[in-house]
Amino acid sequence: MANCLYNDYMNILAENKNKLFVWLVGFFYVLVFFLLLKNSFSYLDPDFGWHIKMGQEIISNLDVPRTNFINYTIYKVSWVDHEWLSGVLTYFIYDKLGYIAVNIFFAFLALIAFLIQYFTFKKFFSAGTGSFLIFLAIQLLGAYASQPSLGVRMQEFTLLFLAFLLLIFYSYEKKPNKKILLCLPVLFWFWASLHGGFLLGVGLLGFFVLIKLAEIIVFKFFQPKFLIKSPLPFKKIVDFSIFGLLSLAATCLTPYGLKLYSFLTSYRNDYYLGVLSEWLNQFRYPLVYWQLAFLELLLLVFIWWGLKVFWFRKGSDEEKISLWNLFLLSLFTFMAFRSKRHFPLLFMVSVPVLAYFLTTFLNLKNFSLSKKIFTNYLMDKGAKTFFILVFICSLSLQIVSINFVSDPWMVFGGKLPYGAVQYLKHNPEYGDLRLFNEFNWGGYLIWTLPGKQLFIDGRLSQYWYKGRSLLEEYQEFLIPGNAEGKLAEHKIEMVLLESGGKPLVIRPWKRKLFGVKEKEGLRNKNGYSGLETFLKSSPEWRLVYGDGVASIYVKK
Repeated sequence: MANCLYNDYMNILAENKNKLFVWLVGFFYVLVFFLLLKNSFSYLDPDFGWHIKMGQEIISNLDVPRTNFINYTIYKVSWVDHEWLSGVLTYFIYDKLGYIAVNIFFAFLALIAFLIQYFTFKKFFSAGTGSFLIFLAIQLLGAYASQPSLGVRMQEFTLLFLAFLLLIFYSYEKKPNKKILLCLPVLFWFWASLHGGFLLGVGLLGFFVLIKLAEIIVFKFFQPKFLIKSPLPFKKIVDFSIFGLLSLAATCLTPYGLKLYSFLTSYRNDYYLGVLSEWLNQFRYPLVYWQLAFLELLLLVFIWWGLKVFWFRKGSDEEKISLWNLFLLSLFTFMAFRSKRHFPLLFMVSVPVLAYFLTTFLNLKNFSLSKKIFTNYLMDKGAKTFFILVFICSLSLQIVSINFVSDPWMVFGGKLPYGAVQYLKHNPEYGDLRLFNEFNWGGYLIWTLPGKQLFIDGRLSQYWYKGRSLLEEYQEFLIPGNAEGKLAEHKIEMVLLESGGKPLVIRPWKRKLFGVKEKEGLRNKNGYSGLETFLKSSPEWRLVYGDGVASIYVKK
């Protein structure tokens, strides 16, 4: 009798543990969603304007844009909007439901990617309750670190589809069934219509086939002790290759057809990698400390793994890694170190593997919260009420801290030329003047000054222009001593640029440690670019508008 009562008690305890864990996971992802939403409302993506403008035109014309009419510098060149469907979706939500709904939509995109990652971990990597707690902790760290690349940004579609693709890879590895592969062509058609990151997915399809073929050869002639022996049968690799080719064909069924590839592969100039902040490597200022912390944790875990396996030779079967995962971690770690923009992709790939190995190393597979907590507290109604109140308070604090923005153009006017644009709208005599504009304001101007031809914007900045990229040509204007010649060369009659007098303040130890120097093309120590310095002193130009954010100069 006593034994039966004990067994019943343990079953009840286990049931309550499972319920509690479900509540904890639910609480975690609700908070993550509002963290994503708060981050989304904290800034405005410079490209948001041109995305919704293109979406508006596609819906109006029932066709995608094929020729550039916006930039007089590269007028009538062929253009492929490889994010055309993203623009349509974003504009539709913005037009029908407003900017708040747009932010909610993109926060849900990222949340779905996180939930797919959680499901992938649960199905293929989990090792007890302890591993789930480690996973959630690492995922939260990665979410914080990924914030600069999240928000209302089209690359979130690539994050989402990468999560789906990884789930398909792992599912096919475990149970090679053709049914799961039927998703691939559909996934890649949408991916190719939503974001150019589909090229990464196409590359991963090819690498998956090559890695699986390599596994057959490696385990036939060698028996590496650090690798998991799970090669796919050759026939299953062939099946995957067929669906991979069908997926590749699906990407050619977008409105642009093969021109999509010819356009994307024409971007050979990598000048932007050393100029645009999000494309800089992890050791270039400004640093993203959460990303560095995540990368350090990843490297420490795998250095320890390498020492155990190769140096101490104490690696257990549980500490082996598949050749595919080893490849993924190596590739995406390299990409993340090379560019901050790629960090979220590493985050999506690495968290399940990282959590699994960290759980194994710390021997937390059988970890569980103490029985006392469940018996004396969590099974008590008063404690449950307290837990719910804590959840509500935490959620309320998170929601209150969100800066819900309905009109981003006005709210973010402190970083956008809102006043300057209103001035130009009310002074039509300046409408026909050839304009030189700030690069980061191009997308905003496309939306707020429709029909106005610009020097540059974020769509075609890497386009080849007179032996260099258009972005390089733009930078030439900012270098001291170049402004007069460049303005005359391009017959510029009006300049809209960010007001100077805001020097970049960097603490001396950071300047010395990271080698931050005043470089040509950037603002000088007084906060003025070479172009603005020239305009302020030239008798041929006059300031017609200035508000501390933007200045408009017109040629006399």
